[in-house]
Amino acid sequence: MTGGSCVLDDDNLLQEILLRVPLHPSSLTCASLVCKCWRCVASDAWFMRRFCSHNRKPPLLGFYKQPSGQADTVVFHPILDPPDRAPPKRLSLGQAITACASDSPDQGTFILGCRHGQDFDVFVYDPITGGHVRLHAPPELFFTLPINGVAVLYTATEPNHVHGACHSCPFKLVLASTTLGEEDGDGCGRPVACVYSSETGTWGSIIWHDPCRIDVFTGSNVLIGLALYWLVSFMGNYDDFGNYMSELDGIVEFDLDRQSLTVIEPPPPVTETIHHPQIIKIVDGGIGLITLSNTTLDIWHRTKVVSCHDDVATWVLFKTVDLHSILGLLESPVPWRRREEIFGYDEDANVIFICIDSSLFMLQLESMRFRRHYERIEREYFTTVYHPFSSFGTTW
Repeated sequence: MTGGSCVLDDDNLLQEILLRVPLHPSSLTCASLVCKCWRCVASDAWFMRRFCSHNRKPPLLGFYKQPSGQADTVVFHPILDPPDRAPPKRLSLGQAITACASDSPDQGTFILGCRHGQDFDVFVYDPITGGHVRLHAPPELFFTLPINGVAVLYTATEPNHVHGACHSCPFKLVLASTTLGEEDGDGCGRPVACVYSSETGTWGSIIWHDPCRIDVFTGSNVLIGLALYWLVSFMGNYDDFGNYMSELDGIVEFDLDRQSLTVIEPPPPVTETIHHPQIIKIVDGGIGLITLSNTTLDIWHRTKVVSCHDDVATWVLFKTVDLHSILGLLESPVPWRRREEIFGYDEDANVIFICIDSSLFMLQLESMRFRRHYERIEREYFTTVYHPFSSFGTTW
């Protein structure tokens, strides 16, 4: 017993042990209650940086959802069990919404996405610290369709830096949209993007793509390597049973290094009117696409095929997943009336949020393990997007 106590009194060895505790928000808090020595190690700023660097990916705490058609109402839904469960009020966006409303009383507030422990709307906002920054879009973007393509990324460059652990680092904000087709004279939209740097406090040059057959950015962006991806489509409609149907026109890629826009054609079957598709990050770091139809997931991978002259990227159907067997779904007496939608995706945890009938599931795409979060959610006749939120925050 005495020998064990001496071992655990060694700060260096204790740090190595605490580095390997389960990646739950409460793990270090519980460890700090053991004794004063453990508390000093667990609360040390240098150790926290090591802990985040060792684990790399912050835990998924929950997701933000804005009820359909309700501006200025954003709700945080925790997904973990106690004691790791984050109180919704602790990660509320009330402060940001109040600030937005005071600055722009005639405009509603809509959440557009989350990444690296921050989420953004009219403001870049950090729910952990409550810090926020007001940004004005470049005037050149005022003549586009609503700016649905938005992404915020940290730009820290120090070794072993881990996103999701930082809450005061420099960041970049990417705005993307499409011009109105009428302005180009041929009815085609034109993708456009611009990048803001917090280090310089300025917007970069406007980046344009040639006119093409796209309408609006849909859903949240996905960061894969040094590129951001958005789905683009013509405005969708709802069928008689409330399922959102869209005609997918392509995927817009914004290369952060080259500062360029590219429109990628989707797989041929996906160009038809389908339920909400979702971009995903595949195991080798490439881009993938998921579609959901008749409780079946089709998972597509975009891979390079060596040809005589050059490498050509093409879509390959990687896997087809029957959700009946995985989720234990009952057969529907009227399958074509069944509600099914993909509500969101977290690129770090590689999980998607799926609504089947009135239940919400979180499905891990590699293990195909799932968790049912709600037995019943109300049907909404507008596109619903869930914005997953991850962070190393440990104090609730």
